[in-house]
Amino acid sequence: MKNSVLFLENVKFERGAALNLRTNMDERLSDFINFHDVTLEGGELLVRISDNSTVPKYVKTPLFVLPASAEFAEVRLIKPLEIAGVSYALKKDKKIEDYMLFLCRASLS
Repeated sequence: MKNSVLFLENVKFERGAALNLRTNMDERLSDFINFHDVTLEGGELLVRISDNSTVPKYVKTPLFVLPASAEFAEVRLIKPLEIAGVSYALKKDKKIEDYMLFLCRASLS
């Protein structure tokens, strides 16, 4: 089961502030946040992911949704997530109507 939070009002991120999320790639669990409206000072959103998994069983898991108005913002991990030698990156998956879905996805070479 994942924790899900829905923000209907505007959420403002100050420059340098981080969105902290937890994942479990052993079980494909994660916190999931849906932002209907967001203000990103400096046009960036930093994301910190905590994961205590030992085996990277899953390639990807959804993390959060941003409104399409943030489409050109710089959204990035503070530091890469690595589990048993597998690196995960933050990826913008798709734009659905007025929203964009972001995933934690294994970087496959």
